[in-house]
Amino acid sequence: GTTLRFLLGRLSRLEGEFTIEVSARLSERPHEELFNFLSALGLSIHQQGNKYHLHSLGWGMDRDLATVNCSQSSQFASAILLNAFALPKPFSFRVQGLRSSLSYWEMTKNICRSANLRFTEQDGRVDVQAQCLVDSVPDCEPDLSSAFSLAAIAAIGNNPVCLRNLPKNSMQADVIFIKLLQQMGVEMHCLDHPLNSAKMDLRINPSRPFLKAIRFDFTDAPDLFPVTAALCSLARGTSILSGLHSLKFKESDRLEQSLKLIRMAGRSAILCGDEVSIHGSTEAAEDFIYDPDQDHRMAMAAAVLKASGQGIRILDPEVVDKSFPGFWDASGVIPQ
Repeated sequence: GTTLRFLLGRLSRLEGEFTIEVSARLSERPHEELFNFLSALGLSIHQQGNKYHLHSLGWGMDRDLATVNCSQSSQFASAILLNAFALPKPFSFRVQGLRSSLSYWEMTKNICRSANLRFTEQDGRVDVQAQCLVDSVPDCEPDLSSAFSLAAIAAIGNNPVCLRNLPKNSMQADVIFIKLLQQMGVEMHCLDHPLNSAKMDLRINPSRPFLKAIRFDFTDAPDLFPVTAALCSLARGTSILSGLHSLKFKESDRLEQSLKLIRMAGRSAILCGDEVSIHGSTEAAEDFIYDPDQDHRMAMAAAVLKASGQGIRILDPEVVDKSFPGFWDASGVIPQ
């Protein structure tokens, strides 16, 4: 989804005809609000099955101020700002409905500023000044959502694990996984990196069966929810997880899939409004087969339960390749 949305923004800056072919699942995900915004700038988008046919005139700089509705994804706004470089004159747009994943939007703005994009934002209006892109190479951080999945497996494993070269002051919302695990009682140590003062190594010691139930809001870091839900199903007590409204717009309906996974593992998971109550247990249920529904994060959540000793056969394990091709080797979990 991220790649498609950012690519649509890039192609909309160019003049020409383009065709993008996507998977059936990706074509079902919400993109309409971004399509509407780019259409207002002069991009014609026609969907035919799993193909998007684009006719682009480049951004029409003389058009009225357009609004992008980000109630379903902050990536719509990011796709616009990331492609607002090297414009012939100032450009403005409005961001509306942005109520989750705000830190991802903040990260986008910080990265653009570091590349010399000059803009201001006030009351949802973004004003981009005419500028030039600087010739620089950004220091790209590792995906902390994937790092969290390894840390979670380490927390319930048998041996200490060290995640190396993590950023000390990350722009990613998912860095909060460290505080989340600390709340659950996981023993961790942040170690200074021997060569780079801006990085650290994170050592995680096995903590099961002493995981604590937590109360946590995922509004700003929804990608952490599936793995956290799996961990909470192994904790002592009842965890209350909230801020879940954006989960249905991910690769799968991650709220529905997470509840399904937890219940298949014999745990109680009750949904009430925007909150889920998960009553944990250390006892394994009967073996079962789990289909992650084409979602890499759901496969990783199932891996957490499998690492705890639950007998699970995880179907379509290659789904993790979209974000972390080496996940199964790194985690030590055998999916089937």
